[in-house]
Amino acid sequence: MRYGFLFLLALCQLAPAAIQHEFIASDESGKQLIYVNEKTGKRWAKPVPRYARDLQLIGDGKLLHTTLTGFREYNIADGKITREVTVPGAKRIYSGFRLVDGRTLLVEAGSGKGYILNKAGKVAKTFCVGGNKLRLVRPTRRGTLLIGASDIKEVTLDGKVVRQFNWPDKSVKRVHLFKPVELANGNWASTIGYRPEYVEVTPPPLPGEAAKPAAGKIVKRNGFVDKLPKGKTNFYCDWQRLANG
Repeated sequence: MRYGFLFLLALCQLAPAAIQHEFIASDESGKQLIYVNEKTGKRWAKPVPRYARDLQLIGDGKLLHTTLTGFREYNIADGKITREVTVPGAKRIYSGFRLVDGRTLLVEAGSGKGYILNKAGKVAKTFCVGGNKLRLVRPTRRGTLLIGASDIKEVTLDGKVVRQFNWPDKSVKRVHLFKPVELANGNWASTIGYRPEYVEVTPPPLPGEAAKPAAGKIVKRNGFVDKLPKGKTNFYCDWQRLANG
């Protein structure tokens, strides 16, 4: 049995009386992108490059999927590639995000080099968030970036760390705050990699801001188990907030 990373995006809200899943998953170990629709019976699987990792629904029935050197856009209906962009010199792009103005943000692991591409797919700006072991990156409302790794760092585009959340229990090993997202209430949320959890944390205060009572603490945990069963550990990566919250 092959073990590897499986990145999942739920595409619809399901009625509890008749669960019929529709989802897209990036099977990193199998180097494939998978679509399954149990309601219609439609499904497809497409080969993808090594370490094609980050996923985003970008509207108009399309999906953005990063590659180590740029990104691809896929038509969800049939899995066809509708666009592919390669960034000159890029070698290790792990995360990407389509911004609301149509530009695309890409960040490399290791070097921390980042790119902002215009709508035409050309590099309009480069930046560096500093050396890292990043998993996924997401923008904040302040124009900074949340970087997921063994901790969550909020950084500026010139690499300055604004604030940082560290996992409070040092006895817990193999914590990967994989996909950090800023919620509407200002908290941060993420999956935990090797632990089957989704957590919501209250971040430390911004410079000059008064600390909230729960600053730096976990305020919500879904899926937590005290002890993982032997041989049953999977890797919990992507997540998406559905329309009902």
